[in-house]
Amino acid sequence: FFFIFKDIMRFTSTLCLALVVGAQANVNIGRPSFTVNVKNGSGDLKSSLSPTLSQTLSASYSDFKAGAGVKVSALPTSDVSSLPQSFWLAASQKVGRFKTACHAAFSAGDASRPKITVVATDEPTGTVLKSVSKGGDMESLVLTTAFDAGGAQVVLKPGWDFGSRSPCLQAGASVGSGLAVGADVDSDDATLEVTYPLSDADAVKPSYAVKSRRLRVALTRELEGGKIGATFDREGVDVRWNDGEWLCDVKLPYDGGRSEVKMSRGVKW
Repeated sequence: FFFIFKDIMRFTSTLCLALVVGAQANVNIGRPSFTVNVKNGSGDLKSSLSPTLSQTLSASYSDFKAGAGVKVSALPTSDVSSLPQSFWLAASQKVGRFKTACHAAFSAGDASRPKITVVATDEPTGTVLKSVSKGGDMESLVLTTAFDAGGAQVVLKPGWDFGSRSPCLQAGASVGSGLAVGADVDSDDATLEVTYPLSDADAVKPSYAVKSRRLRVALTRELEGGKIGATFDREGVDVRWNDGEWLCDVKLPYDGGRSEVKMSRGVKW
């Protein structure tokens, strides 16, 4: 880990130094962040606690921005290199009417195959082209565009899945008063969804998967800083509570099978 961290800091420090020497730049070294996620487990420390230590560094000059970050598990161990860790590098630049951004995420277990996301945004129209690759192999390419049609705000996301070698499409329309309809079409199935507001905080979202003939109905309520929701389908009920601090997932099958309860909470210093 220390060799990886040293390379990251050397790269970012060199970049920031170049910006400072070449012109006045804004350099920000973030405060180290220590987070402990408390979750359900078998009772031992490793399964119940997930502490992580993260550090970020960023620099900007005019329309150019760059940054780097690293995250490492803080569980006690005699073998530091065995701890799971990850790091990322990012840069963005405005070129004419386009804003371009690139983000590369690395995992220590597979550092030779980074996940690279490139996004180009046409700012006047809001059209976005996004590509995702893994280890040099393209995974997906998606174009997002939005426009008004008869008073409705329509969003279209046509794309191509390189893994399945098939097209995909996400489409949605908001017709006012919180009412929205959407469709998600890929090589496996097509899903139709409607969001109908019951109040300012409550909504019902029925959805139907055409190929698998699966009907799902979700009830959601907005909380201060979070959300609670229950999803019903032919197999059971899934309940999720997220108030911004605690996250709780409960799965209750209809057939009397094993119920699952998962809880977690993040604490930052």
